[in-house]
Amino acid sequence: MLWSAVLGTSGCATVAPLNGPLTDGRPLVMSGTRFNLAALENRDHAERRFGTPPLRYPMLDLPFSGSLDFFALGFTLPVAATMRFIDQ
Repeated sequence: MLWSAVLGTSGCATVAPLNGPLTDGRPLVMSGTRFNLAALENRDHAERRFGTPPLRYPMLDLPFSGSLDFFALGFTLPVAATMRFIDQ
């Protein structure tokens, strides 16, 4: 119950980077996990790179983002590959 409350109030790092235009160079593949790791290293850099403020507790969200990112690979891999092909 406590985990649900913490995650519900902090948001989800997997969804946050994907809620924006795909043309601004944001990472798509494993974006939530990468966002949490970047936020643990440097919050300001993570906000600039991903275009959204990092979560308050990225360490708590990290295992959940990793799981959701894994299941979202079916969407993010083809989109990232298409965007990479279009940019070249």
